[in-house]
Formats: sequence, C-alpha cells, structure tokens
Amino acid sequence: MLHFICNPISGNGKASKAADTIMTKLNDSDIPYEFHFSDEKGNATQIARELTEKGYKDIIVVGGDGTLHEVLNGLCDPKQVNLGLIASGSGNDLGSFVGIPKDPIAALDIILNGTPKPTDYLMCSGIRGINVLGTGVDVDILKRCYKSKILKGKFKYMISTLISVFLYKYPHATVTVDGKDTVHDCFIISCANGRRFGGGIVIAPEAVIDNGSIDFVLVNGMKWYHKPAALLKLATGKILDVKQTEFMHASTVRAVFDEPCDINIDGEIYSNVELDVSIVPGGLNMYRP
Repeated sequence: MLHFICNPISGNGKASKAADTIMTKLNDSDIPYEFHFSDEKGNATQIARELTEKGYKDIIVVGGDGTLHEVLNGLCDPKQVNLGLIASGSGNDLGSFVGIPKDPIAALDIILNGTPKPTDYLMCSGIRGINVLGTGVDVDILKRCYKSKILKGKFKYMISTLISVFLYKYPHATVTVDGKDTVHDCFIISCANGRRFGGGIVIAPEAVIDNGSIDFVLVNGMKWYHKPAALLKLATGKILDVKQTEFMHASTVRAVFDEPCDINIDGEIYSNVELDVSIVPGGLNMYRP
C-alpha cells in the first residue's frame, strides 16, 4: 500500500494537480493507495508519524522541499521507511539534485518500478535535514522575503538580496569541524547533503547524497565591495572559487555564535536551535534514479 502525503498548496497548486494525475494513474492500474492531505504547517509531520507508528513503510511526498522536510521529521524510524518524492513545489532543490523527473507520472514510475536506495541525511540538534542547512546572509535574505507583503516572486528575492548584502552583520563564531576549532566572522556557513538551495542556488557543487559525509562550506566575512562578486559566484555555482571560502568534507560540524542566530534547515527557519550537525550515512531508503 502506497501512502501519499500531499501539501495541496505547494508550488501554487502544482501539488494538487499532481495528486489528481497520480490518482488517475493508480486507479487505472488497480494499485492500492491512500492520499493524506496536510492543511496547515506541521501537519505533514503529524501524518507521517501516525502512518509510521502503524507500520506503513511506503511513504510518498507530493510537494516541495518544505513538505519533504516535514515528512522526514515525522518518520518514527527513517531506516524502516521507503520514502518517495513527487517533486511539485516551487524550488524542488532536493528533487532536482537527485534526478526526480518534473513530470509526476515519470516520478511515480521510479517508485512503482524502482528499488529504494540508501540515502544520507543530516541531524541538527535533533532536527533532520536532507538537503542544506546553515546560517548566514542566505537566512537574512529568506527572513526579508518572508516579511515582504508587497513584492512577489524572484523580484522579491532580488530586492531582499540587495538589502541584505549591505546591511548584514557577520556573526562571530567558534566553528568545530571533526574536533578542530577555528574562529570566524561568517558570511555563509553551510552544511550540505544536497548541492543547491533557494530554488537553484548551488552552494555545494561537489555534494553526493550517499557518500557518508557533510560538504562543509564556510565563506568568511569580507569588505563590502567584495560582496557583489561573491554573490555572483554563488549565483553561478562557483562559490568555492571565492578566496574567502573554506571547503572540506566532514562528519560533524558545530558552531557556537557570540549572539543567537537563526538556522535554515531545508528552507525552514529555526530559532533557538544550535548549529550542531552530524551525518547519518545511509539512514534513509529513498526512491530515486
């Protein structure tokens, strides 16, 4: 039995249309299934928890990165679940990275005819993340986007980015990577399992989702006149070429900030959460090409 957890408003209704298409296909093929629709923030987590408490194993997400994040955090034991994804959100960063087709029927075929593969995920102070987590100017940009009630779409993101570039104050942190301490003023600090975030921005171009390691990317603070070039490098997937960037593979990352910082986990903003990250190698079975 396939259990689908759908956020119908993901992708401005794209997920709802995908659900209709999938139900038609499954009905025509006489494949047993149930659809469960989330109706508020956090509801997908609750649904996933209830389903896996009952022992159901095939859990399919119909939605975007946010819905996937909620479902992942509701699973009683990710290792005991076969997780599928019909990527139908606005950004679909994780789905694009692992090769999930945009067409919902093609994505469904991977689930119906494929075998789930061991897949890594991240743990940050007890919260699971499967794509990218961290803090820095990207979180400042996201927060500005969420607050904006007038601007829409990519224009909102562009304006928020310009404001953040010049107003963002670097948090000072002691960063511990695999037991080694260093001190930084952080423009961006990122722990990646996937390669991209923010609807296509490549933060970790070398990331592999099943290699058992975190791609740790830290961009140190810089003079204001270096910021536009650094952001251009980030936008074009070349952040590792910026001279202020440090990159390494890691098993654990911890950052202690002089002042509290909000943390971005798979596009969701968390307050009062420590950036204390570890990798869970092969901890999730996921349907993917």
